[in-house]
Amino acid sequence: MGVLPKKLKRVTIGWMINLPGPCRLYWNYIFSLVTLVRAFGGLIMFILASSLISGCVATQTPPVPTQVSTLVPYQTRTLLVFPTMTVSPSPTAVFTPTPVIYQVVANDTLSSIAKRFGISVDDLLAANPKVIPQDLALGQSLVIPPAMVDGNGVALSTPVPLQPGPAFCRPSGTGTTCIVPISNPYPRPLENIRLMVDLLDQQGQTVESLEAILPLNVLPAGAALPAVVYFKTGVTDARIQSRVLTAMLMNAGDQRYLRTEVRNLLTSIRWDGLSAQVQGQVSLAGDQKPASSIWLVAVCYDSQGRMTGSRRWEWSGSLQPGASQPFLLSVYSLETAIERVEIWVEARP
Repeated sequence: MGVLPKKLKRVTIGWMINLPGPCRLYWNYIFSLVTLVRAFGGLIMFILASSLISGCVATQTPPVPTQVSTLVPYQTRTLLVFPTMTVSPSPTAVFTPTPVIYQVVANDTLSSIAKRFGISVDDLLAANPKVIPQDLALGQSLVIPPAMVDGNGVALSTPVPLQPGPAFCRPSGTGTTCIVPISNPYPRPLENIRLMVDLLDQQGQTVESLEAILPLNVLPAGAALPAVVYFKTGVTDARIQSRVLTAMLMNAGDQRYLRTEVRNLLTSIRWDGLSAQVQGQVSLAGDQKPASSIWLVAVCYDSQGRMTGSRRWEWSGSLQPGASQPFLLSVYSLETAIERVEIWVEARP
């Protein structure tokens, strides 16, 4: 009973070597205890210790290897900060008035031309610095600045868009005459209307271009007047392209033009319909200033409502308020028969 048998001791030591680390530690304590108490039944104690060691070994869970994750790099979204766009207010469109080109006719003077267009002689000379007042020539071109402001600095007119109507063209002599109707859709009169008229060939190429103006300075509200051009190129099937260059909307209360009325109008159309004679009286309203000039335009229409001809009648002198001035003129159609004739009048103090 003193010590363990040698054979049992060898087996025990060999088994101990194969034990896990913590169990070998327990076994050392137990083996020492067995040695001390061998007198009290060492073999029985050894058996009990072996049972404990077996339980220890059974309760040990073998370590499970941890799976190592493989890191896969990927691109992340990067926050982009854009500066806020500041929207500046759009500038208000400013219309630049385009001057009118006027050709001098017989008996014209700078004073009469300036008066006709409602501008001062100084403004007319400023627009034409090379012009000699005492040496005007027939057909000489003068730049007429628009009468935009009156003597008190008040605006007289405002630029507005305007669309020409379809042209009516017919051969005339060796060239081509075209009538382009211009209608006023605005509630107030228009003035200083100027347009460009292009004559095109069959391929749409420009053959000839001409500027045109209306026969009156003022186009009344709701009225229509013709712009007549004569191309030197003679064509049988003219193709026309036209566009308005300037059109000014007159302000209410403009007193540059006088109020008139046509009375006793009589229109006589010739038997073939190609001409008409118009006569009557232009009466000046009693509350107006005396008139120094009167322009009257007769416009003829065919059965299809097309403008087929026009003619202007002019008078100058002194017409007192409430008085009347008689007129008589003939108007001719380019080709088709005249159905009716309209009369428009412009008087200036």
